[in-house]
Amino acid sequence: MLAIIMTIGDESARALLTRLYEQNFSAMYKLALKLTGDHQLAEDAAMAAIVKLVEGYEGFNLTDPRGARSLMVRMSMSAAIDIMRKRQRESLITDIDVLGVELLPDPSPGAEELAMASELTKKVTEIAASLPLHLYLDYIYYMKDGLSATKIAEIDGITPDAVRKRLVRIRNIFKEKLREGGFINGNE
Repeated sequence: MLAIIMTIGDESARALLTRLYEQNFSAMYKLALKLTGDHQLAEDAAMAAIVKLVEGYEGFNLTDPRGARSLMVRMSMSAAIDIMRKRQRESLITDIDVLGVELLPDPSPGAEELAMASELTKKVTEIAASLPLHLYLDYIYYMKDGLSATKIAEIDGITPDAVRKRLVRIRNIFKEKLREGGFINGNE
């Protein structure tokens, strides 16, 4: 039994939450694992959902086992998505090679080239930060985590084709903004 459940003073509520934990933790963990692809993150998400459930158990109707299971699994899914979003926001990707954008030729890196690379990094960061949240998250999922369109679609709750269209849109936004900034040739 979890220590947090033991903090509940009401013995019947403690017994109910213990039973629900034992019955549903596996499903919560499996869904979080499917979303995150990482065992530790999945466990963190499932545990975060349990903590949230315990902290607010009085506000939830937990008497129906199927309803309680559904609630707990949704809470785990939400926690997994929150963890993934937090991780993506913490480390913005500045490598644009995967986007298929060809940079202007660089004959030999000198002071000017290093300054240009620094400006390019700033520009890529600026472009990424200006993306709408749904595009920004898909950019991070694809660029940082290397997730496939199918995996991103599962997270976003849309079709893989819709994700591919978003990725093309993101690529076009980057190309347009980098072209405007003089970082890539106009004919690319």
